[in-house]
Amino acid sequence: MPEPLLKRKKKLLFIIADQWRGDTLSHLGHAAAQLPNLARIAARGVTFARHFVQSSPCNPSRAAIYSGQYLMNHRVVGNETPMDPHVTTLPFYLRRLGFDPCVSGYTSTIRHPDGRDPADPILRSPHNADGWRVLRDFDGKREDYLAFLHANGWERTKDYGSLFPKLAHPVSEIPASPIPFSQSDTRWIADAAHDYIRYHADEPWAVHLSLFKPHLPLYPSPEFVAAAPAAERVAAPKALPNGEIDDHPFIQYSRKRITTDYLWRGEKRPIADLSEAEIVTGRRAYYAICAEVDAAIGQILDTLEATGQIDDTIIIFTSDHGECLGDYGLWGKFTCFPEAFHVPLIVADPSPDYDATRGSVVRDFSEGVDVLPTILDLLGTSGDAGIDGRSLKPYLASKQVEQRKERAFFEFDFRNDKPRGTPIDALPRREKNLAATISDDALYIHFPSLPPLSFRITDPSAMTLEPITGHDAVNARLAGMEALLAWRLRHADSRRTGLVATECGMETVKE
Repeated sequence: MPEPLLKRKKKLLFIIADQWRGDTLSHLGHAAAQLPNLARIAARGVTFARHFVQSSPCNPSRAAIYSGQYLMNHRVVGNETPMDPHVTTLPFYLRRLGFDPCVSGYTSTIRHPDGRDPADPILRSPHNADGWRVLRDFDGKREDYLAFLHANGWERTKDYGSLFPKLAHPVSEIPASPIPFSQSDTRWIADAAHDYIRYHADEPWAVHLSLFKPHLPLYPSPEFVAAAPAAERVAAPKALPNGEIDDHPFIQYSRKRITTDYLWRGEKRPIADLSEAEIVTGRRAYYAICAEVDAAIGQILDTLEATGQIDDTIIIFTSDHGECLGDYGLWGKFTCFPEAFHVPLIVADPSPDYDATRGSVVRDFSEGVDVLPTILDLLGTSGDAGIDGRSLKPYLASKQVEQRKERAFFEFDFRNDKPRGTPIDALPRREKNLAATISDDALYIHFPSLPPLSFRITDPSAMTLEPITGHDAVNARLAGMEALLAWRLRHADSRRTGLVATECGMETVKE
């Protein structure tokens, strides 16, 4: 058991920024991103450059992050799916340690219906998960934020999307949000965490800062439009050669899943109709919004330093999923490509035990399920049976780690999605899902009944893909299937498998 909380000084700032691509970090050399405050965190800790979340979109991925379980075990298959109440999540672990954990923002959680009337309004949309003390609530319909805007002179609305103007297409210039940065949802969420941290400077605390941006739509605050990178600094999106997989039913689904009104309100065109200039404009706007988030985080870092709390605070920055940003003709995260699952992870712990690794970059694979056990390990405890991830603390303690992950795994479940006019509409609901594994040199994607997809990774650092065909595809398929089968056998739900009935009663088998 960890020592009592009052004898420890460690605090926790856990930041999730929604829909942040894993490559978008200036301290890793990204040409278009200017993110000095994330670089400040990275200088104090370790950056995990090949970090993959386990599913998409928000709720399934966050369920894995908060519980440490893969989707195949926690079974939150979509944004509309509740978490099993018997799964222990991060806020309850923090409460065991004596924290009163706070969240500013949202967790995209659907409350479980057990014990509630099916018509209970709390079951109609996402809410912050049980266990958190809510500082500011941006979940569901975001009415608290809309009420804040209304109190500050903005027209009353109950629709967050209506805050952003409809645009004439094609969109040739970065459109500014009508809301200044000082009243943006990023600042509104971050300010509550900032004020709480400053007020409780002399006490242990655990704060989860959960920011909506850089999630689309692509309207940076006006102060950041001018700071967007020049077009020549923006890389062209990745493309696959020869259109070899264009006829695959899931690829057709992915390309119909998002239309242009996801990027900018206005005309609803197929994503394929975006011009090269519009793609560049969208990418520039995305990086400008990332800079907004970085600025808001910087204010909190400044206060941690000014109040002397920076030397007591564990800081973790990550995201719940990535963003395709035009790669392979796709935007958003409803896909099988790694850009939707590759996200940043920076872990900074102030303990002198980790001084030797500060500023280092880990190229081994890590996963979203590793975040929970890492937090618990850094706080001096461990989790319950059934956690699939493992602590990344050894990477903070040493640059040489013996047990490294050779690959990462992710899943995407689209059984609850509405018909999109593609062949997958006819699939049984239980067959509308995929499981994938990525290694240094290959990506394999398995479907219950659709043809598998195999890709060679020609540049591991950039994750450039090339379809594998012919005899090589057979070998890739076998290797991918073996890896997925071993993964499922190794991580099948184990919450009760360690319990055995004995003459003395129920006991737990030691590992």
